[in-house]
Amino acid sequence: MKTRLLFGWIIGFLWGTAGTFAQLPLEADTLFPQADAVVLEHHTEVDWAPRKMTVRRKFRVLIRRRDGDRLARVVLFYNPRVKIKKVNLVFYHRNSKRRIPLKDFDDLAASGTHTLYTDDRVKYYRYTPPDYPYLMELETEIVSENTAFIPSWHPYARSRFPVVSSEYVLNFPPEDSIHFSIHIPSSFTVTQTREPGRVKLALRNAPPMPPEPYGLPPHKRLPRANFRPAEFYLAGLHGTARTWTDFGRWAYNTLFDPPSEPTEEIARIARQLTRPYSRTEDKVRAIYDYVQKNMRYVSIQVDLGGWKPMPAAEVHRLKYGDCKGLTAYTRALLKAAGIPSYVTLVYAHSSYPRDVNERLPGFQGNHTILCVPSEKDTIWLETTSAYLPAGYLGDFTSDRKVIVIEPDGARIVRTPSLKTENNREETRAVWHISEDLSARGRVHIHSQGLEMENRMARFYKLKPDDRLRAYMEFYDLPGLKISNIRQKRDTLRPVFDEDFQAELPRILRRAGNSYLLTPLLARSPEIPPKDEERRDSVYIPWGRVRMLTETYRLPRDWKIEFLPAPVELETPFGRYTRKFTYHPDGKIIFERSLLLRPGMFPPSMYEDFRRFLKKIRKEDRNPVIIKPLSP
Repeated sequence: MKTRLLFGWIIGFLWGTAGTFAQLPLEADTLFPQADAVVLEHHTEVDWAPRKMTVRRKFRVLIRRRDGDRLARVVLFYNPRVKIKKVNLVFYHRNSKRRIPLKDFDDLAASGTHTLYTDDRVKYYRYTPPDYPYLMELETEIVSENTAFIPSWHPYARSRFPVVSSEYVLNFPPEDSIHFSIHIPSSFTVTQTREPGRVKLALRNAPPMPPEPYGLPPHKRLPRANFRPAEFYLAGLHGTARTWTDFGRWAYNTLFDPPSEPTEEIARIARQLTRPYSRTEDKVRAIYDYVQKNMRYVSIQVDLGGWKPMPAAEVHRLKYGDCKGLTAYTRALLKAAGIPSYVTLVYAHSSYPRDVNERLPGFQGNHTILCVPSEKDTIWLETTSAYLPAGYLGDFTSDRKVIVIEPDGARIVRTPSLKTENNREETRAVWHISEDLSARGRVHIHSQGLEMENRMARFYKLKPDDRLRAYMEFYDLPGLKISNIRQKRDTLRPVFDEDFQAELPRILRRAGNSYLLTPLLARSPEIPPKDEERRDSVYIPWGRVRMLTETYRLPRDWKIEFLPAPVELETPFGRYTRKFTYHPDGKIIFERSLLLRPGMFPPSMYEDFRRFLKKIRKEDRNPVIIKPLSP
């Protein structure tokens, strides 16, 4: 589920050198002269009232080089309740001016890859410039009958590019309440003006703030302001959100409970599924397993701004639904089984957790999951997943504040965290090396938690040929052949087991009269680039453990010339150990363990973090030297 955009335009930013012409302000050549594109003006003014909202925007950008052309892409969203009243798009070159009428825009359905149907449409225009530099000036006016979603202020349209001036003005009737939250990181200076019926924010001469490796997510490192009205209209329906209690009651009774009413057919299936069980947990698992096997996910963005679920009866008939529809269908099955459950709104993102804002009663989030109270503990259900076990939330929705919609109001709770020790990957491999330096091996991988998610997302539910190709590309060893792949998913726990056989035409590298044996399956971390002007904190959102044991059975009459000494690294970021052990029966055992700790560290520790990762990579590649006794 996505928050409905009442309007929008998509633009990108890159860097370059200057050019001058009459339409540019005098300072345009001197401000951020190395940038390929500079946002000169990014102005938004919102006139809000409970029944109507008007949004006026003005966007002026200097594009100096080809890499800035993404700024010349304009997308304006509209639907039956959101009207485009004005568009003024002009491009200025040294000796020319071109005005683009709205009739020259493409008119497209606003559907994405997974969206089956939406009532949103877009007016789209992409400019191809005859030369550089040029200035783009865009003015728009959008009028909406949906007043639940007041546009947020994000001064950076894209953080990679500088902004000379960004202003945001919100006008509203003084008698109406507007909840707002303003986040200003310490590195920014924002001018704020607040008075009855008016809020104004302004940012000047903001430098480019490109994301940095292992840096903070955008909602933490960039300035922003969010607004929610205490009373609003959504698709003609009056709503209230003065408090979380108000909003929760309204959302439960209006949006989320009616679609979850079970039909007699749904009730019959629920009784059949749960009849063998007495415990709530077992009944929930049986229903969840049924939904996973019989329903599929598609995105549907219609009805009450895309927030009201498709009725459970329709999901059952069609055998598909979006996150809201699948949540409503699962609720209906649970309701028929006498098990209460509640729709939960969440900001879903797999790279970092994001909390809902407790200071803003009202719509938040971009996804729904299901909260099921039980005798022991809450059971969380990700109804769009085809393979996650009941009760497990992965990196997409775990460890963040969410909104649980209950009959008596909304509650803010935190979803379960992913403990480092439960995010494990344990690999065991046995390799038999032949006299011709080829090798045959058997590999077993046991993964849990996040590591389970990652491996299942990469290898599970694939056709045999695609699965084989995925394994070969992942391990990327010269001449590798894989066969007899077996996978086992645990339906009760976040556990995944894999086995396969492997062959390599050559496992050793020659060095004079000796040979080098380097561990095959050690997954060394990527080394982020050096950054002497690091601004951002070092942010590791998820901890994990990876363990590897590789056994190498040498040909008869081979001897060890050099065995690397054991290594143990202990840092604030994690712990790494590695050792080789030689057995007189011609067996070498390589054991490796890497624990990465979650946390936030100051920018000054970025280079320490890089050194830790570089040391791991070096030790992973440190070889054993072996030699045959006879030439």
